[in-house]
Amino acid sequence: MAEETSLAALQALRAWLIAEKRAPEEAGEDYVLAGGARFPKTTRTPVSSSNNFLPLNALVHAWSTADLPVGQYIRDARTNNVARLAHLDRPDVLGYLKGEKDWSSRISAEPPQSGQAPASGEVAAAQGAKAADNKAASAPRAGADAEDAGKKRKKGDTLSPEELLLRKIKKREGSQRDRDSVLQSSQRFMDALMIEREMKRSRNRAQATLSATSQAFASGKAVPKGIPIIVVPAAPTAPINMFNAKMFLEQGKYVHPDKARKVVRVKPQAEVIERRVGDSGVLRFKVVDSVRKFQDQHWDRVAAVFTQGPTWQFKDWRWKDTATIFDNCRGVHVYFDDQKLEPHIRDWNVVKFTLKKQSRHQDAVEVHKIWMELERFLNTKKPELVVAARVKSGLK
Repeated sequence: MAEETSLAALQALRAWLIAEKRAPEEAGEDYVLAGGARFPKTTRTPVSSSNNFLPLNALVHAWSTADLPVGQYIRDARTNNVARLAHLDRPDVLGYLKGEKDWSSRISAEPPQSGQAPASGEVAAAQGAKAADNKAASAPRAGADAEDAGKKRKKGDTLSPEELLLRKIKKREGSQRDRDSVLQSSQRFMDALMIEREMKRSRNRAQATLSATSQAFASGKAVPKGIPIIVVPAAPTAPINMFNAKMFLEQGKYVHPDKARKVVRVKPQAEVIERRVGDSGVLRFKVVDSVRKFQDQHWDRVAAVFTQGPTWQFKDWRWKDTATIFDNCRGVHVYFDDQKLEPHIRDWNVVKFTLKKQSRHQDAVEVHKIWMELERFLNTKKPELVVAARVKSGLK
């Protein structure tokens, strides 16, 4: 018997992602999707990859990590113990989930006719349900004449479970090639092109970061002798402080400061973190929570500041107003999804990132976004700091 899957759950998830542009709400072991429908996170969908039907939580994870490079996506899926999309299937399925395409070749079910969602009977047929249920669900609407409905029915609109099963088998069969057919292209070739474009964009971002040397020299700014500095709040209640900053920024894992304090015990005065760019580039940063002893050389190296919100965090800063502070370094505000954003933070020139209070599987995505924003800021406004951060031969 074919493994049962839920096309309804897949369509509800897609509708939610397109409308809300965020991961679905969680209620225990369930997702709350479009229209208030609830589905267990482990609900099998008809999305097939590597000969397995993926559950809802695997598709949510794939959508949440869409911006991550392939290698990091695979590692993050392994860390969070969720199923993953195969390398070649990822662009096709993500395109469907984002609404960029109406259907995916990896969905083992019949596509909706004329842009409409399949009827429940068609879904059941695709799942290998009983024939009696198929007939009842696929019957013409009440009041329509059965004979007229039969005349309007087009070829392939209604298939028996046996015919659907045969179609699935044919889709997965390999065909023999001759000297003529081997030259014919297919949709999978287009998937390969999409992946190549994604990898090219990733290489271009890495090249833009590592080629900042020429930009720095062209701007006439001297390259600092020390590595760039990231300032985090000293407050023990801050989401990011010296106890958890290194693990968060370097490994993409969030540990609450209270738990991290039990492991670290003594607060570090400074931490050095490394950020890998591309296949061979490494950028190194210094993390501190106090600027009291800063001299001019230190202020020139400040790349970013994580702000908790209170303005007293900047009382020892060389720049006395927040507008000048966030013009000289990238302001970052991290807060939990159950907290309200302070009104004055809305007006500050800072980038805002939300962490889920009860879920950790999207932390790596948010960290990746933070680094992308910081690298964009440095390449644009302070390319000399990118040069100072570069690690040659693995060490600097």
